[in-house]
Amino acid sequence: MDYVDKPSPVHTIDTGPRTKENRPIVGLAVLGNSLFVSHEKTSAIEVYDSATYVAQDPLQIKEGQMAEPFDIAACVQESCLFVIGRLDSSKDSTSSILKIELDGKVSTEWSSGGSSGRLSTYGSNVIVCLSDKSLVCEFTHKGELLRQVRLSPAAGFIHLSHAIQVTSVHFVVSHGGRDDKLRRVCLVDRKGDIIEKCKILEKKNSPVCLLNDRSRSILVGDAEGRILLLNSKLIFQRKLIEKADNCIGSRISFDETEKRLFVARNKVSLKPKDLKSAQVLVFNVK
Repeated sequence: MDYVDKPSPVHTIDTGPRTKENRPIVGLAVLGNSLFVSHEKTSAIEVYDSATYVAQDPLQIKEGQMAEPFDIAACVQESCLFVIGRLDSSKDSTSSILKIELDGKVSTEWSSGGSSGRLSTYGSNVIVCLSDKSLVCEFTHKGELLRQVRLSPAAGFIHLSHAIQVTSVHFVVSHGGRDDKLRRVCLVDRKGDIIEKCKILEKKNSPVCLLNDRSRSILVGDAEGRILLLNSKLIFQRKLIEKADNCIGSRISFDETEKRLFVARNKVSLKPKDLKSAQVLVFNVK
């Protein structure tokens, strides 16, 4: 897809549960005409009209079914959402994956196999990135494990942040924290072998979110709110969106019908470094 040189912001959505404590955005997904937003330690998923940005009734997950969400992903084929997180607030518990129908009902639940993780979808399957296990797992929408891709720390895969599947046999994986020597986006096969790679050049910055479009271009959201554009061979094309001051980049989602990019930014104050707001910025990209 051809992107405009400088995507223009068209709207800002102020999100978050109406409590005294602001909570950062941890999940963002577009499905049909709806934008879904998940916040840290909040079981309800906010819903907005993706064209008018008007708030709708939230998806209320029953108490005890999701205490601490880490990420959400939309599935067009199943017309549902998937959520990964802890069912309780225990730091030692294994995270679970829930299949959420659009009425908020949990229709399927299974263990992710790790303590925390990130999600994406490929067709009707669920792709789970487990940083603590150095694994990318592919499940059916019913929770059946299809395959595991093991990524070796010896090959530099430390602090996995996200994974997407781009073909039946290939995955794109981002990894590396701010202080890690390697901060990369890599194309790997089912064995975990690297086929292509792109180093993130900005110092003290790291990739945190991945997205691919119908033309197989890769969008990379980094920790400072930039959106980088790579081609299908992971060759850097340009910065699509520049960094935002005092913002922590978190999640991105794309409405290919309307050609709009949704970028979640958690704005922080410098002293003390507290969360001031959790916003979704909407950009026209074509």
